[in-house]
Amino acid sequence: MEGWKDMGTDTLVQEFKGRKDHADYIKRGIAVENYFVKEARKRDYNIWIASEEQNIKEHIDVFLKKDGKEFSVDVKAIRTGNKSRVPDDTWIVVEFLNTMGDKGWLYGSADYIVFERIKDFVFCETQELVDLAHKLVDRNDRVSSYKDAEYKVWGRLYQGKKDLISRMEMSKILELKNTFIWKKSVDISN
Repeated sequence: MEGWKDMGTDTLVQEFKGRKDHADYIKRGIAVENYFVKEARKRDYNIWIASEEQNIKEHIDVFLKKDGKEFSVDVKAIRTGNKSRVPDDTWIVVEFLNTMGDKGWLYGSADYIVFERIKDFVFCETQELVDLAHKLVDRNDRVSSYKDAEYKVWGRLYQGKKDLISRMEMSKILELKNTFIWKKSVDISN
């Protein structure tokens, strides 16, 4: 990684200026990315926080390095798939197109997509996820509701957005060859 630099123990992911309608989503994502950074430090990884440009254009949040191995990740906060806002460990969302109609985070440059779950982080190799999504999701079957987007696609055309997303079962991700898990540590010092 060109420009590799360990950011030190007190450096965390900084909030960036996004669209105003994404403010709460960005704050939640930043909080999860910072929690992930703390977990990586507990595992003795050297960390490089991606630049705002890398985050936005390449969909990379963090670079990790340990024992001569380097890789990049795009961290995804746990989703709530219901109106009660209860975290949902059983389904993930993949983004084929973003709200501007450009390639979604699924096609970013990160080596791994990391999905937060209640008790852990699931690392999914990006290319394996792309291949799986293309195999399982019918991108020609567009539904009118997010809750109906299980292996079908949905977007917010009604809001003037051009996004195209789908929901996939986490169990499918866990079956992939290169998927691995980091259990969240328990901090009893508070």
